[in-house]
Amino acid sequence: MKDQKPHRLTIVNPGETVPRLISGYGKACGGEFAIMLRPAERRGLVVLVVKGEAHVWRATSPQDAPGFPTTPSAVKDAIAEVAAMRQNLPPIQDLALRGQWLGMVHCNVAGPMIELRRKIASYGTLVITNSDRGMWHVKVTRDERWFSGSKERVTQFPELAKAIEGGLALAMGVIGEACSIRDTHRRGSVDDVYAAAHPVRTPKERPDTTDRLREREAKVAKPRKAAAPRAPSSTPPTMGPLVIVPLGATPRHEGELLAVVTGHTHTFNTNPTSSNAKKWLSAALLHLGQPDVTVASVKIETFTSQSERALATARLALPKRFTDAGHIGPAIELLQHTLNASGAPNIRIAGYDWYREGQTQEPDEPRAPRRSRVPREAAARTAPPTKAAAGDSVKDKQLLDMFAAGIKLALAPTA
Repeated sequence: MKDQKPHRLTIVNPGETVPRLISGYGKACGGEFAIMLRPAERRGLVVLVVKGEAHVWRATSPQDAPGFPTTPSAVKDAIAEVAAMRQNLPPIQDLALRGQWLGMVHCNVAGPMIELRRKIASYGTLVITNSDRGMWHVKVTRDERWFSGSKERVTQFPELAKAIEGGLALAMGVIGEACSIRDTHRRGSVDDVYAAAHPVRTPKERPDTTDRLREREAKVAKPRKAAAPRAPSSTPPTMGPLVIVPLGATPRHEGELLAVVTGHTHTFNTNPTSSNAKKWLSAALLHLGQPDVTVASVKIETFTSQSERALATARLALPKRFTDAGHIGPAIELLQHTLNASGAPNIRIAGYDWYREGQTQEPDEPRAPRRSRVPREAAARTAPPTKAAAGDSVKDKQLLDMFAAGIKLALAPTA
């Protein structure tokens, strides 16, 4: 029910002493509102539309300060009242004073709170605001630069037109010590010859925003179509949000194999190296019951595009029993299908090393990487202690023992 954002009011010919029409529109208080004030005629209207329901407030004599709209009304009739307030404006009224009116409005639980402000020459400012009790508060403040000290006068009126007239009269009394009629009034208001040669220019009026208040159709959400029931599947799912593999059981499909090596998959995706690829393959082969199948080699291919992941291509070393059978077996086929499934690491099997006939020993392990050369200074700092160093430690201990024995003898009491 409260809106902190102020909305600017549209004032028809803001240079007039008493404006003929003050209007405003905005979205606040849970809906859309429009405010129309005709101070010279003591008429006022506030319309609030919330979810297709309209409530209005109309000015009643002798007070025209706007309040919160509580009277129900049809949206169409309320919009028609707003349009009628814009029609048949009276002719231009008094333009004697210098300066222009500036107005703002924001929503409050008690209704729209309005602030009208007008600068009186360069010496003071007139501010008019409405209260929640239906009164117009008037405050005149003069600038302390032109006086010995700042001065402020406050009063209140039940009608906006009287508040404007009384506020201007109060302002003349407050700032009259430092300015004259020439500073506060237009020359044309006291010089008819000048007024005929130099008529007051009508300032450019801002467009009236109250025409944005329109009757809108209520939005009805379309009902969602019910999804067709799925037929139960006789085969176990290949992938799923949760896969449970019994402890010690051999994976039966791709989803179970990916579930048991989830940690290795995350490690490889985070750091795609040949070592992590070998760990993933070795773990998968161990869970499949193939510990004698080893990883012969792994090659990492990187790409320049950030959207493409690094690819690891590996070759497996198969023992002699695969050669005798003539095929790779269901366990290795399951490993291949798993690497092609969704969610698998970017590892591919490039081929196999089959053993020749008569070969009885297992293939050689991949050659370990060559150790890098270490500078002699660094090797000396990290080398283990030698026998000579151990002998020096024994001698140091013997010297400390002898020194302690000498001190003990010297401190012993004599007979």
